[in-house]
Amino acid sequence: ESLMPYRPAGSAELLFAACAGSIFDVSSIGSATAVQTGLSSNRWQQTNFTPALGLNYLYIVNGSDAPRYFDNTAWTQPSLTGGPTPSTLINIAVHKRRLWFVQANTTIAWYLGTDAISGAFAGSLDIGAFLTKGGYLNAIGTISLDGGNGPDDILALISSRGEMVLFKGTDP
Repeated sequence: ESLMPYRPAGSAELLFAACAGSIFDVSSIGSATAVQTGLSSNRWQQTNFTPALGLNYLYIVNGSDAPRYFDNTAWTQPSLTGGPTPSTLINIAVHKRRLWFVQANTTIAWYLGTDAISGAFAGSLDIGAFLTKGGYLNAIGTISLDGGNGPDDILALISSRGEMVLFKGTDP
């Protein structure tokens, strides 16, 4: 139900697929090797993230299972503290060198520190007061005005009622 590409700098891309409560490495034609099992949902949201001076990560969330990431060697469940229960995170995006997460059935987006992949949440952004049609936060992403990654990028927070709240700035 989900296809998740891992795109590291300087090495071959890998492709993972989720179905039947497992994640499979399907990078080779005709081959599927289970790399994660016992999962309760096959619908994962993902992002590729490369922190400064760090590895490349495929980071995934689904709102049912604990988040996890792949670093070209192993799958890891990160320790995420000081915020929501990690298994309630339903969407993920990278914005200005931070990982941002959407908490299920709320109007709150959480973010980690700059270049962090685990640890304590650095803070949250509650957009509920800006949602004039009600609902909850459903998705998150970045809008670029110049087609690249730079200072003009805008964080887009999208509600279940189709409203979009845009955040422009470098420090949440």
